[in-house]
Formats: sequence, C-alpha cells, structure tokens
Amino acid sequence: PCDLLGNSSRMTLKFRGIEGASRAALKTLFLQETIRNKVLMGGPIFPMAMHTELDVGLILDATLNAFGVIRQAIDSGDFERYLHCQVIEDVFGERYSHAPA
Repeated sequence: PCDLLGNSSRMTLKFRGIEGASRAALKTLFLQETIRNKVLMGGPIFPMAMHTELDVGLILDATLNAFGVIRQAIDSGDFERYLHCQVIEDVFGERYSHAPA
C-alpha cells in the first residue's frame, strides 16, 4: 500500500488506503514505528553525502521494521490496535487541492 516516488536525490513515500486502513493510518503507523527505531521521517527523503554507512543502515532497518509492523497490522485484521497515537491529519492537502484564483 505504498509507492516510492521521485528520483535518487529527492524521494517520498506515498501511502494508499486499503480495506481496514486509511492512507493516513498507514502513514501514521509507519512514522510511529520509524520513530520507535530512532529515525524521524515525515516528508521528502533527501539522501546526503554526509550520511554514513551506519546512518543508512539505521534508516533501512527502521524502514524495514516499520513495513513489517504494517504487514502484521494488515494481516491481523485489527489495524487500529497497532496504533499508539492519533492518526495524523493532512494539514496541506486542503490548502493545495484548489487552484489559485
């Protein structure tokens, strides 16, 4: 339920809602689990030359673990049980969904 969009210098994860879990709930669980693994991700991903192999490994491990928890939550049939916080809201979607006048 997620696509990696962009190019190698600026990427983003775009979640798609599925039966039993909204797009926002999927993103919330992903963020919750990456934060639990000491990685804060919330928008675009900018790989940088300053990232060490240790940094990259930490990010990859946190990401893989988060997707593993998402898989467990989906398979359980009780997605909400895995969320330990409120589902995030899209604060910019409404603002940018309309063309300027």
